[in-house]
Amino acid sequence: MIHALCLLAAAAVVDSAAAPAMPAEGLDARVGIAPAPVEDSTGARTRPRTVAISDSYAWKFRAHRIGSYFIVPLFAAQYVMGSELLEQKEDVYFGRRTESVNGTLRNAHLATAIGVGTLFLANSVTGPMLLYENRGDSHNRKLRITHAAMMLAADAGFVATGIMGRRALEETPDYARRHRRVAIGSIGVAAASAAMMWIFNR
Repeated sequence: MIHALCLLAAAAVVDSAAAPAMPAEGLDARVGIAPAPVEDSTGARTRPRTVAISDSYAWKFRAHRIGSYFIVPLFAAQYVMGSELLEQKEDVYFGRRTESVNGTLRNAHLATAIGVGTLFLANSVTGPMLLYENRGDSHNRKLRITHAAMMLAADAGFVATGIMGRRALEETPDYARRHRRVAIGSIGVAAASAAMMWIFNR
């Protein structure tokens, strides 16, 4: 009996030694990190190199992605309301409208702008954190760096848009149109950067 138990224990040890290890990239696949391929001196690919990430990576990645989705309808709302406000301002300026710009619409435009700024600030915090944690992953590295640079440019554009927006209430329609062009340019850069990641970050 004891001899049989010893044989069973020995077989279990051999089986566990021969069994393949659980792939380390399981978590990476769930949070969107691809293992970086490693090449030897001849250019031949060897087994993937695992990339260490923190325990909080998954929720930061999820929050970053959800924020990028929610900001799209806010962009659309800003464009529609801003265009209507500009048209009303021009009508007032040139005497085609006797009453002032719609205050409710202006407040809604401001509230939506605050929403855009809040989401962009959140993504501007989580984005660099994710980029830093992925610093050892060569997969799509150029894509991630390009995305980060474009988002920094969009950040600067949105700051300028906010500053110009406060003055646009008192300035001429020409100044309001400049405010609108900077806003559209910033939205375009941010949207292109996000779409680039959605499509190519596989």
